[in-house]
Amino acid sequence: MKKAGLPYILMAAALVAASCGTKNISMDTGTVSLVYGGVPGSSKSWAMEQTFKGKIMSGGMPQLVVIRAHASLTETIEEDGDSGWKKVRLATMMQPLEVNGMLMEMGALPPSVETVSMRSPSGEVKELEKPPDGRDVLAWVARSLGSTFPILPPVPVNPGETWEKRTEIAAPSGGTFETVTIGVFEGFEDVDGVRCARLKMEGGVNLAGSPKDAEVSFFRLQYKGVVRFDRAAGRVVDSTQSGNLNVRARMGKAPVEAMMLFESTLKPAGVK
Repeated sequence: MKKAGLPYILMAAALVAASCGTKNISMDTGTVSLVYGGVPGSSKSWAMEQTFKGKIMSGGMPQLVVIRAHASLTETIEEDGDSGWKKVRLATMMQPLEVNGMLMEMGALPPSVETVSMRSPSGEVKELEKPPDGRDVLAWVARSLGSTFPILPPVPVNPGETWEKRTEIAAPSGGTFETVTIGVFEGFEDVDGVRCARLKMEGGVNLAGSPKDAEVSFFRLQYKGVVRFDRAAGRVVDSTQSGNLNVRARMGKAPVEAMMLFESTLKPAGVK
């Protein structure tokens, strides 16, 4: 295996936005409550796959790259809290990246991240155990995928209604990652016999206030996709999304810029 530098920035970046397929949509009338749930002791696992295609500029020389990322996520509901809040443990296992067909060594990226947090019915999070060694960004990424993405509407909605959520977290090299997510409840869709709410999602992530000496000076992710949400179980079923990513950084003293298109899928573990 080879070591990877900037590709891991790309991985941590686009993990933030996982969003799903299409098919027969039922536009039921009336307001619908969409809330996260889960019975204490219950677990669910997902497989995540992402593909990045584009170019990396280093020293004025462009290099075409294809990066493939794979991870698994397991969410366990540990306890019920007040007002519908749940204590949630989320474990993420990451595999080595594949860059232009070659596996890369994990380097500084930990192979696993585990978080424990309280999650509200609409997806707000209060972290109970902060991961060590600056892994809180990866933890934020992980729960954005498996446990709090999409952030659900705070009130019942009708088909066609829209809501917006904003979050932020400190970036490891300085500055703040700011996110905005706009959701639309499109209606209901049956997925393998499960009646799911179909949510159209779009948004972005932007790095704000990055200091001059930061390793990453510019970061912008834009995406759109669809999430299917099992209303009865109170969990995401699956998702697909696509978008673009632009990163300007430095590796040592060398400036590097990545301009990538990406596709991402999140699906139940074991589903082909």
